[in-house]
Amino acid sequence: MHFERQHLNFSLKQFVLYPADCTDEATKEEKSHYIYVCRKLPGAEQICKDNWEKVIAQLKREQDEEAKMLIEQVGDDDDSD
Repeated sequence: MHFERQHLNFSLKQFVLYPADCTDEATKEEKSHYIYVCRKLPGAEQICKDNWEKVIAQLKREQDEEAKMLIEQVGDDDDSD
């Protein structure tokens, strides 16, 4: 999701590096490393300027919602005692 915000305009390539000494799929998945290579596309600067405030507002809403859910979870945990 981080690479798909409205203020971004780039091509994205993802690479996965797997350890050479993996013995099973679980270890392979646990020890793999992800590399993201992004290249700005034409017009990226203007798209960022045009959408920056909207994206910041959305991030703040998401942060507030997450904080509210955490507070509710803590309250629910306290009620179960």
